[in-house]
Amino acid sequence: MEKQLLETEVYSVALTFHSYMLPVLTFVFLLSQRIISVLGELESSRRWKASLIPFCGDESGYVVVDTTSDEVCEWDMDDGLGDCLATSISSYLEKYRDQLLSGHLEYLDGVGVIEKVAAGDRRK
Repeated sequence: MEKQLLETEVYSVALTFHSYMLPVLTFVFLLSQRIISVLGELESSRRWKASLIPFCGDESGYVVVDTTSDEVCEWDMDDGLGDCLATSISSYLEKYRDQLLSGHLEYLDGVGVIEKVAAGDRRK
C-alpha cells in the first residue's frame, strides 16, 4: 500500500513538473498535450507497444514507462525499446534527484542537464 501511495505521489509531482518544462538530463518532461500528440505519432511504428507512455524526450528518442512492468526504458524510432533505466518511475525520479543533489550535474542553456566534466578531464 505504501509503495502504491508513493508512486501516486511521484506521478502527481511529475505531472506538476509538466507545466514547468523540467529538464531531465538532455530531455525535458513532456507536457500532457505533447504526450497525447507523441502517442498518436508513435502508434504507427511497428516497434511501438500500446503499454508504453512517453514522459520525457524529443524527436531523437523518449524515456517511457512500460505500464505492464512499470519499468522506465529508453525508446527510439530506429531501435524501439532500449535500455531499462529503472524498475519504476519513482525509482527513476529518485535516481535523478540523487544525481542533482550530488552536485555532479549542471544545466547548459539549449542543451539541458548534463554531467559535469571534472577540471582535470577537460581537453585543450
